[in-house]
Amino acid sequence: MLTKCEAPTQSEIWTLTRELWEKKPGKDLGEITVADILGSPAIKEDVGDKQLKESQSWENRFYRILITKSAHLIWKIRCERVIRNEGELATANEVQSKWLAEMNLRPELDRKMKNQKIRDKGAQKEPGKVC
Repeated sequence: MLTKCEAPTQSEIWTLTRELWEKKPGKDLGEITVADILGSPAIKEDVGDKQLKESQSWENRFYRILITKSAHLIWKIRCERVIRNEGELATANEVQSKWLAEMNLRPELDRKMKNQKIRDKGAQKEPGKVC
């Protein structure tokens, strides 16, 4: 269902995913397999050079988010189609809008969490102050 479904939704999502990933020169996502999806959270950076490590770390994190969020969206849209919409397929525009919303949601969540960590860290350093 995540990679070989007859409904066009999954291929549309993987096309959007591939297009985004391949915007960076030299990056080729290829054909997504179930092993890619299941293994994506386990990808770790293993580089010695600090600057290269930071770059690799960002790429690995982006890859993990991109693959897992896309797979989750395929599942969500499939469930909506089967359960709520009585088999009616989502349009290409609906799929693209939902995918863009998912891709934009995660960075926003990361920013909020980072800002909260910074505020919490500052509050711990100065215990006498009230935030």
